[in-house]
Order: sequence, then C-alpha cells, then structure tokens
Amino acid sequence: MIDASHHNFEENIIIAKEKTNFAYLLGTNGVPFETVRECIDKGISKVNIETELKIPFSDGLKAYLQENLEANDPRKYVSLAKGNVKQVVIEKNV
Repeated sequence: MIDASHHNFEENIIIAKEKTNFAYLLGTNGVPFETVRECIDKGISKVNIETELKIPFSDGLKAYLQENLEANDPRKYVSLAKGNVKQVVIEKNV
C-alpha cells in the first residue's frame, strides 16, 4: 500500500512489492493525474479512486436536492451526481 501523499514512490513501490508482490495506491484525491500515471508506470497495480469520485457525486446530489426540495425521483436527483462523476473520469482519463 502506497500513500499518494508521500513522494518517494519508486522506493515505496519496491518495498511493497518485495513484501507482498503487489502494490496499490491510496489517497489519490487532489493528486495530479501525472503523478498517478507515474506510479502506474513504476509498478502500481491498483489505484483507489473512491474519494475522488465520491466527493463530486455527493456535491451533485446535494446541489440538486437543495435546489429541488420536493424531489423524490432518484432518476432525476442522481443524474447531476452521475454527471459530476463522469466529468472527473473524463478529466482523469481513468
């Protein structure tokens, strides 16, 4: 497990692979895509992006519900949230 907030990726990846033969990246929220791509190029085999997607989803959901207090159709109030997630995925080219 490699925390994206640490910048000595190459050394951490080597240590993780020696111990487990598997290395994955945590905490990518706010980490530039180039840094994530560099970690993948150096051997990271799994990247956790849940928070990176969860925040825009929640923001979209809250925004819709605040503007539409009587909303009760999930097809409508989830659409903005899903659109926000789609935008992040497009931007990050995940």
